[in-house]
Amino acid sequence: MRAGGRFGFQAAVAGRVKAVVVFGNPLRLSGRTIASAGDVFGPKAKEFCNTGDPVCGNGRNGAAHLTYHVNGSVEQGARFAAERIGRG
Repeated sequence: MRAGGRFGFQAAVAGRVKAVVVFGNPLRLSGRTIASAGDVFGPKAKEFCNTGDPVCGNGRNGAAHLTYHVNGSVEQGARFAAERIGRG
């Protein structure tokens, strides 16, 4: 995910992104993460993958992909984003 890359972010916009939080990232199925996919967003990213999640963890429990809001991941992601935004 490079600025101006396949997602079409312009460098000026990418520079304004302070935090990226992803739940059930399908990049993990190919052994990648946001951090490994590029240096623009990687240092700003936090990813969550529940055990058994078929979207990010090659699991067989479809419900695992739908439970990030009940296991504390959303709160952790929000704290991460708030801290990054608070730093300016």
